[in-house]
Amino acid sequence: MVFFGNQLTGKMPFKEVFCHPMVRDAYGRKMSKSLGNVIDPTDVITGQNLQKLHNDLRQGNLPEKEIAKAEDGQKKLYPKGIPQCGTDALRFALANYTSGGEWLTGGGDVFADFAGRDINMEIARVEGYRKFCNKLWNATKFCLFRMDLVTLEGKRQQSSFVPNKSHLVSFLLPILDAI
Repeated sequence: MVFFGNQLTGKMPFKEVFCHPMVRDAYGRKMSKSLGNVIDPTDVITGQNLQKLHNDLRQGNLPEKEIAKAEDGQKKLYPKGIPQCGTDALRFALANYTSGGEWLTGGGDVFADFAGRDINMEIARVEGYRKFCNKLWNATKFCLFRMDLVTLEGKRQQSSFVPNKSHLVSFLLPILDAI
């Protein structure tokens, strides 16, 4: 594409190239419609039962032999279907897969590190991140409630709370002692 575009127009077709990892299934096989192992992101976000996953296989052009093999694979990986994980958990999982955790430890150049890696997409891991995101949300809601910024129902309210250093320290010390 670069050579052809340069030959025809005399200039490069794009200025920046983004390298990203290849998304693979839980077994490390390339996701492919012909293998029937593709995971639709909307199925991960909204959840999907096993029968609907099987029906999606039949809408493509897979031969009956490959459909049977793909259905067996889906039964092993998702016996109860794909659980609803939500967009935040999916984004968090993909971001974590691509970073490899190096940004947490400061090891290496992140851009060089993730370019050659592949993502073995596991729904169980995304579901774990859904639970983690839920814990973050509940902790945030608790803090906002304690600062009188929201009600128990999560509705915003006017507050006389003015954070200052001594108030935050006096609020956090009992929590740290409890831990």
